[in-house]
Amino acid sequence: MSHNKHKSSKRQQKKSGRRSHKNRTEHHIIPSSRLDGKGILNVCKVDGKIHDLSHQIFGNMTPKEIVAWLNITLWNSQYRIEMRRW
Repeated sequence: MSHNKHKSSKRQQKKSGRRSHKNRTEHHIIPSSRLDGKGILNVCKVDGKIHDLSHQIFGNMTPKEIVAWLNITLWNSQYRIEMRRW
């Protein structure tokens, strides 16, 4: 019976979109190749598949460049972009 509970738990995780922490990779918010130095605040952990897909779509863009690209490509330049540096 515990085996069935384990299976249904996996199904529920899959349906809810939750992913295991096993597949998490380090992602540079600003590409490390575009920075003078490396900083801990520039790295976050993301799902490996999402990380790979983001690089396939956005390549080596910075967050500001990604938003600008989305604005032009998807939103017909209708979005007013204001980004602050944190």
